[in-house]
Amino acid sequence: LWFQYAGGILFVVVQVILMACDRGSYVAIDWWLSQWTTAADQSIEVFGREFPSQTEGRSAQFQYLSVYAVLVVSMFVFLVSRSQWAVFGGIRACERVFSTMTRRVLDAPMSFFDTTPLGRIINRFTYDVEQVDITLS
Repeated sequence: LWFQYAGGILFVVVQVILMACDRGSYVAIDWWLSQWTTAADQSIEVFGREFPSQTEGRSAQFQYLSVYAVLVVSMFVFLVSRSQWAVFGGIRACERVFSTMTRRVLDAPMSFFDTTPLGRIINRFTYDVEQVDITLS
């Protein structure tokens, strides 16, 4: 399986954690927006902190907007981290698969090259590398 070449169980665990944080931040943003709209006419208490009603002016709006900005920035950080981790894992997997293929062909006995045309070997290499690239992208 390709994830073994990408980094094994550590790759999968980190990917799942980053995915959970990414999805969790999306849920947190939606939850915060629902809390924010609830506070249109009345003040609310979230995690022991009192947020004033939105009708109290710009300072009240700024408090809600500050929390929203922090959540959006954290979502962006998790999203980029998850994406980069997946891309780097795909690159590692592709490099390892290609190295393994190359090593096995170069270690093949001479009789393999006598019976297999060079064009077939090259075509097989390009097809396999293309399939790995498509699967991992």
